[in-house]
Amino acid sequence: EKEIGTQCGVLVRDYVPITFREWKPIKGTPDCYVVGPVAKEALWKRLKKNFVLPEPEVASDEEVEPDEDELKRRRDRMEAKVRHFAEKKMAQAFCNWKKKLNTKFIKQEKTPDWDLKMYMKLKEDWPAFKAYKLSEEAKARSARNAVNAKKKKYNHTMGPGGYAQGKSKWTNLEEEYLAKGIIPEPYTWDGRCRDWFYGHGGTLDAEGNCIYNIRHEGNPLPIQALRDAIRDAREGRFIPDRE
Repeated sequence: EKEIGTQCGVLVRDYVPITFREWKPIKGTPDCYVVGPVAKEALWKRLKKNFVLPEPEVASDEEVEPDEDELKRRRDRMEAKVRHFAEKKMAQAFCNWKKKLNTKFIKQEKTPDWDLKMYMKLKEDWPAFKAYKLSEEAKARSARNAVNAKKKKYNHTMGPGGYAQGKSKWTNLEEEYLAKGIIPEPYTWDGRCRDWFYGHGGTLDAEGNCIYNIRHEGNPLPIQALRDAIRDAREGRFIPDRE
């Protein structure tokens, strides 16, 4: 996963013009400023040249050996999952790369060194990129994003690997408790609740109960609220608050 993420970043920096403003279509943004399906398909094809997907596994207890059509369906499903993961990484890299350029150069009133390999390809698009970042439209959007960011009460602690990388760590943690005969509290939770808890820095005490660590002292994770919501959902009394 880490290797794929690294390659996704390289491909985005090398082949996606910085004049593109959006990874996905957004109302009001002309298509010429959106990374469209043709560009994404080209990125995916380039990425596949660097990796060979493994053959689908055939379980030893399968009653009927899968035929070629079934194996193809499994390959297609596997490729779709990998592509979905790769495009998420590309989207992150797309945003982070432009943010870095804006912070490092435009906000500092500097210009990249065009003789450096990593910036050479940007020279032609730089005037348009700079003009947009200095426009009232871009400034207004940045201000809106800043306001929305302040509304976010809890921040994840997973790093660039996200849930995909974190899940194996959390599973290993729970298996250590299970080996001692202790059932970790999140082990019985709905998967999304469990992942949110761990992904936002939650951990376990010696008895396997949910606790938050020192980084949450000023803003504790809502552990009891999670417990209450999970209990209510199991009893058919949970009403989600979408506000």
